[in-house]
Amino acid sequence: MGLKPKKVVIVGDVKHAFDRLLKQEALETAKLLEWLSSRGVDKVIVIRGNHDNYIQGVVTKSGGEFVEDYLDVDKGIVAVHGHKKAEFNADIIIIGHEHPAIKINVAGSRVKYPAFLIVPREDGGTIVVLPALGVYQTGNPVTLDRSLYLSPYIREEGVVEEAVPIIIDESVGSLKLPPLRELDKILG
Repeated sequence: MGLKPKKVVIVGDVKHAFDRLLKQEALETAKLLEWLSSRGVDKVIVIRGNHDNYIQGVVTKSGGEFVEDYLDVDKGIVAVHGHKKAEFNADIIIIGHEHPAIKINVAGSRVKYPAFLIVPREDGGTIVVLPALGVYQTGNPVTLDRSLYLSPYIREEGVVEEAVPIIIDESVGSLKLPPLRELDKILG
């Protein structure tokens, strides 16, 4: 039996254009919220991402809630887009923004897989990075170089050598890979 969530949290970047709200983006956002509602979702919360300029009105008109900075999901768990730091105290930080992906050689070709990235923090907490879901975000390769990450949470707090990618593929399902320190040696 499939999942039947009552609440959906979108961790930013509902749309692509920065400088305006395209008509297609407004229509697709409204349709997404309508579709979720038609499937029994009672509440949709959109956390503002760096692409989400001009979208608040569409979200609220369509029955959703728009959150500017971050959302307290549960005790010790916060969801935030991740493009800028926000002030909160949490053991687990769930972010988007990075769009992590892993490139693997498969039958002589390099295949890019979207991935979750579980990143330990220096303070003992965890950053859970969500994979890209849209067609515009093909994914950014994960790396051992902290300076190449987009999110200040990973650059400033993450122990990237110990980060664990979990690739997602419709034909294979999910596959937990070794920490990046070990994976880098394997994949070269």
